[in-house]
This record gives sequence, structure tokens and C-alpha cells, in this order.
Amino acid sequence: MSKLIRCEQQSHIATLTINRPEKRNAMSPEMLLAMRDYMQRLQAAGETRVLIIRGEGTEEVLTMVQSYQDFAPHHEAMSRLRAVCMHSDDFQEGRRAFLEKRAPEFQGR
Repeated sequence: MSKLIRCEQQSHIATLTINRPEKRNAMSPEMLLAMRDYMQRLQAAGETRVLIIRGEGTEEVLTMVQSYQDFAPHHEAMSRLRAVCMHSDDFQEGRRAFLEKRAPEFQGR
């Protein structure tokens, strides 16, 4: 796994830490893929009820994109990944549950 993303599990709480403080934790394509891999592993294990995503460093700033140059060569792959993640039934259920202030009922799809 990437050294830029760390995953820790304590009981039913998983913490993904973005470890790129020198770039204010700006995400790169490699980091997004590592996060996806960690999330798939957590989902497969079926023990995680809470996922915390945090940034490393004194400012703990999370910046989603460092620069267009980081993502330009991966534009098509990133577009497909975004479409899959944001249009899944579970993503939509999580969003609805958050807005309705209730626990989500995920189906694994």
C-alpha cells in the first residue's frame, strides 16, 4: 500500500490518514487509488461502522487536488472512478441518510 495513506482499525472504527503534509495533503491519483483499495478491504472485512478520513500534519488540511498536472494523464480513469463511486446505490443511500439524520442501510452495491 501507499505510504501516503495510512489505515488504522480499532474495533469498528477505521481511520484513513492522508500523509502528505508538505503538500497540505493534496490528493494524487496514486493516493485516490490507495484510498479506494483500503475502502474495498474495509468493506470486505465487514467490521467497520465508522470511517474517519483525516490529514497528517500540524494544519491537517485536506486538499482534494494539488494541480491539474497531477491528474491530466489520468483524466479518463478518474472520471470512471468518480462515476462508479458517486453513482453507486450505497453512496446515494449514505447521502440520503446523512441529510435525513438517520443511520444508512447499505446493501453493498
